[in-house]
Amino acid sequence: MNFFLPTVNLLQIGFLISALSIFGACTSKTESGLTTIKIAYPSSGTIVNAQVGLIFERTDILKNNGFEGQMKPMPTGRELKMALVAGEVDLILTSEANLVVLLSEGFDARAIGSLGSAGRMALVVNEESKYKSLTDLKGKTIATIFGTSLHQPALLWAREAGAELINMNQVGTMMAALKAGKVDAVMTWDPFLEDALNQRLARIVKSEKFDLITVANGKFVNKQPDVVKRLNKAFREAVVYMVENKQKVNGWFSEMSKISVVAIERSSQENKNYFAKDSAAVDLAISASFVKRLEGMSEFLFEQKVIRTKPQVANSILTN
Repeated sequence: MNFFLPTVNLLQIGFLISALSIFGACTSKTESGLTTIKIAYPSSGTIVNAQVGLIFERTDILKNNGFEGQMKPMPTGRELKMALVAGEVDLILTSEANLVVLLSEGFDARAIGSLGSAGRMALVVNEESKYKSLTDLKGKTIATIFGTSLHQPALLWAREAGAELINMNQVGTMMAALKAGKVDAVMTWDPFLEDALNQRLARIVKSEKFDLITVANGKFVNKQPDVVKRLNKAFREAVVYMVENKQKVNGWFSEMSKISVVAIERSSQENKNYFAKDSAAVDLAISASFVKRLEGMSEFLFEQKVIRTKPQVANSILTN
């Protein structure tokens, strides 16, 4: 999951969108006739998105589908969103809340597909903690990152528990606070979640899944009618490559993220496409239930005053 601290960064995104609105993303072609495309992907915080980004970077899959790819790994959702808004990239591999944030600031974002589950997000306590359930957290403190996919379930679970919910800016800060006893529980996500479980640093109190989403600059995808079709073909081929070369690809991700291969492998198994047998079995669809959840997230973030406008997410979804 790729996250940001909303207070300042939303203003920065809004300013960038306003300042750059006179410019349009354009598709250019190399001398060989390939379409130039700049793609940013998460360097540590999201399963499958990271693996696919690395595959695009280290294989000829994009080239074989008519693209001259320029890949940029980035550490957080803030960097991914800012790069897309600034025109530094045409496409970002991210998680669901970031689409809502971009749309809320008026950016011409288009969701062209979803690689599936991003794994689990979970409320965790110290491994040796006496807290076993939400009821045990009554009057305690839970940390999360506001304005992200974690925010809504964290608030609902905090209310159910009768706990205080506080905002922190990154997973490392939250886990350090948990270890030091400054908070009683935190919301984290895969692969960080699985890594913490493997190291016996945390224990799950409650969890649920969340989804990945591929977001493009609308001006980029509108320039060529076949660009989305070719991109999704490349995504399907990259997923198949991952499935057939899991040890190698997860090793690449482990080296870049400093997260164990074991944690990456285990958390990636939460994604249905991780077991796809061929390209036809790779599901990139953004389902009606997914869109409904995004609309609910839009409503929630607006009510919480994390975003300034409430976008109609369904209008940004492109069919496969």
